[in-house]
Amino acid sequence: MNDLKIKYDGRYCGVVGKNNAVVVPFIYDEILRTFSSGLINVCKNDKWGCLDLDGNVVIPIEYDWIAPFGKDVLSSSNVRKKGKWGVLNRSGEEKIPCVYDEEIVFKDNCAIVSKNGKMGIINKKGECVIPCCYSYLKPFVNSSKLFKVAENNKSGIVDILGGIIVPIIYDEIGNLYDDVVVVKRNGFYGLINLVGEEIIPCEYDKIDKFRPKEGLSSNSEIYYYDNDDKSGVFSVLKGRKWRYILANNESRNNHNYDWIAGMFPPYNYVVKTGKKYGLINQRGEEVVPIEYTSIFGIYGYFVLETKRKKGVCNGDGELLIPISCKDIQIISEKSAIVENTQGGFLFFFDGKEPIGYEAIFPFGGKYCKVYENGKCGVVNDAGEIIIPLIYDQIEYHKKNRIYVIKGNKVGIIDLSGEEIVPIKYEMGETIEVKSIGEGNDIGERKLYYKGPLIIPSFYGDGMIIRFNGKYGVINSKGVELIPFEYNWIEFFCGLFIVRKKNRVGALDIHNQVIVSIEYEEIVSSGNFIINRKDDGVLLLVKKNCGWIILDIMGRMISPNIYDEIDRNGFSFMRLAVCRDGKWGFIDKKGHEVIKCIYDEVVGFYDDTHCKVKLNGEEFWINANGIRVQNCPFDDIQ
Repeated sequence: MNDLKIKYDGRYCGVVGKNNAVVVPFIYDEILRTFSSGLINVCKNDKWGCLDLDGNVVIPIEYDWIAPFGKDVLSSSNVRKKGKWGVLNRSGEEKIPCVYDEEIVFKDNCAIVSKNGKMGIINKKGECVIPCCYSYLKPFVNSSKLFKVAENNKSGIVDILGGIIVPIIYDEIGNLYDDVVVVKRNGFYGLINLVGEEIIPCEYDKIDKFRPKEGLSSNSEIYYYDNDDKSGVFSVLKGRKWRYILANNESRNNHNYDWIAGMFPPYNYVVKTGKKYGLINQRGEEVVPIEYTSIFGIYGYFVLETKRKKGVCNGDGELLIPISCKDIQIISEKSAIVENTQGGFLFFFDGKEPIGYEAIFPFGGKYCKVYENGKCGVVNDAGEIIIPLIYDQIEYHKKNRIYVIKGNKVGIIDLSGEEIVPIKYEMGETIEVKSIGEGNDIGERKLYYKGPLIIPSFYGDGMIIRFNGKYGVINSKGVELIPFEYNWIEFFCGLFIVRKKNRVGALDIHNQVIVSIEYEEIVSSGNFIINRKDDGVLLLVKKNCGWIILDIMGRMISPNIYDEIDRNGFSFMRLAVCRDGKWGFIDKKGHEVIKCIYDEVVGFYDDTHCKVKLNGEEFWINANGIRVQNCPFDDIQ
């Protein structure tokens, strides 16, 4: 098999072996590399067949398609003939005749098939298990022996032998839970057992989706629970009110609720009546009275709020933290951050003594940023110190990178406290710069940075930072990529725009000069920016009061020098430019597609029409600069 190769002679395909000896003649339109199966799938005149490895026809070339066979000598393959599907063995015998509408896929020795638009089930011998008489047939997610079926827009349930378990009288059949099924009839939901008895009548507008105790699928309209007395409990909607009922349709409690929230472990539900909230357990019992302005649950605990004070209870309604705190944030199943009038502390649900701090805040995941004696560090949800409290500030935390301030220096550490970037870079100050690469507001909008001037973003592997009063770029390990010799650095479109004294240029991340540092200003062509690889991105540079157009690699792409470029009024394909006091348009490659002859450009609606002014007259031109009389737009706003 390793010696066989498929070759093409310019018109037909064939197979050659050692010393290019022809094994399969060059007469086929297509050949699949199926040598490992011991058969070669070939196509001629849009018909498929199979050859053995000596080139002999084993399966006649008369099929629309033959799927590759497996290595097993007993393997079979799906085939299509005259638009119908069947199954062949390796000798070409049709084990299942080509009479089915769709490809046959077996699971548990059976396959759902379609014949003349009707669905049924066959076994691997091709024998009928359930006749093809249903418009819809699908197994339940958690049962391979029971099937939802539909006919004449009604649904029911049959077993693997085709016996009708639930009559075909329902509008919908939901998921199966043990021996109960959600059904919909005449527009209302109910519950039936597997003998077809309605144990909850179809009279409810909705039976809400809650996760079952057994962790079953969430695709049903109803969820079934096993509680201590083995009776199912359901939340149902009727007349805009929710209530809990048992499987025998008796009320679990006497309350009707305006709203029931999703389920929170361990299987509790937040409910609402009027503007007040309470908590119900999975048995439908009220464990927290409906008297709170908000309830939020996570990790099996619930934050209760009333009169702007907060506390915490567990899933049984037991109050763990009194309703007296300013704020509470549960950070894990172990602990919560609590703020009161005395300060903040880390509260532990296992009863361990809380730990107090001058201040404490969430710091991503199960970590907290804490302050003590004016210093800052990080603890985990068990109260263990991860980063010692020796820093003046911690500014940012992402992907285990922590930006820290110590004295008047800044750097980066990881969660083990190890320095990634040395703590030697300088604190920032209020800085005002022109934004670059911000769309239509280029040159107008101001950016203000205050505080530590570590930008918490990496551009590729480069980060802009300041050291000894100058800006440079370092990577995530603190290695210098662009030296600290610039008055300002900004990043856009894959380049670092640098300013040295009163001149600007552009460098790449390897410190290679892309645009020489000799220009008064560099901006991008606004909406032309797509990405660095897009050759339509333009750099607009200003020198000696004139504008020059460069491509993203810093090469001049237009010989013209423009007096002005309108970066606030252009389309995605046109940019308004002014030369010798007259306006025209360039495209995204810098070509002057509409000559500079107009006194003013009023605006571009899209890539097809522009309004201009010439000799005091306003009129429309198209994308080619030709005046049009019947413009489809009334005006430009």
